[in-house]
Order: sequence, then C-alpha cells, then structure tokens
Amino acid sequence: MSLEEIEKLMLDEPTWERLENELDRIEMEREYLTRIINRERKNILSLLTGIQWSLDHLKNVWEKAVPQHLKLSY
Repeated sequence: MSLEEIEKLMLDEPTWERLENELDRIEMEREYLTRIINRERKNILSLLTGIQWSLDHLKNVWEKAVPQHLKLSY
C-alpha cells in the first residue's frame, strides 16, 4: 500500500464509532508515519552521500592543483 493510498484512507474514513476502528486507524497512521520517516531518512542519507562525494572530490582537486608549499599542514 502506497503512502498516497494510506493517506486517502485516513482522510476518507468516517468518524470513529468503535474501539476496533480506532485501533485500526492508529495502526494505519503508525504505518504512514513509519513510511514517511523511512523515505526522508533515505533522502537525508542520499544528501549526505552527495556532500561526502563533493568533499572528497574537492580534496582530490586541491591536492593535485595546489603546490605543496601553499598547503597548510594540520
């Protein structure tokens, strides 16, 4: 079930009348939030990977392009 399908079911469901319906809805909302968190976690990891790749690339360019005597030592 996709996020959009879960969201539609959550919005279309009538007012709760029984405890069972409430429990089902809570479970559906939990699943919805879990999927959103996982999707955003993947996006964040992708961004961090891109940043790390860029930093590694800049370091390689720096090491090749800048003369040794101009580099700061740490």
